[in-house]
Amino acid sequence: MKASMLIGAVLGGAAEEDCKIVESLAGKVGLAFQIQDDILDVTGDQKVLGKEAGSDERTRRQLM
Repeated sequence: MKASMLIGAVLGGAAEEDCKIVESLAGKVGLAFQIQDDILDVTGDQKVLGKEAGSDERTRRQLM
């Protein structure tokens, strides 16, 4: 998330200070996305998610 947003700012000619603002915002947007994804993994509907609910937790357990 950060990389794609920051690349857009850089290619768009943003000043260094503006790039720092974009980078900070991108981190917050990325965190919000991850929180939503984690909540949906626990409470979501497989038809809506496109994956089985709880699959992130099962994958995490397999990696441990």
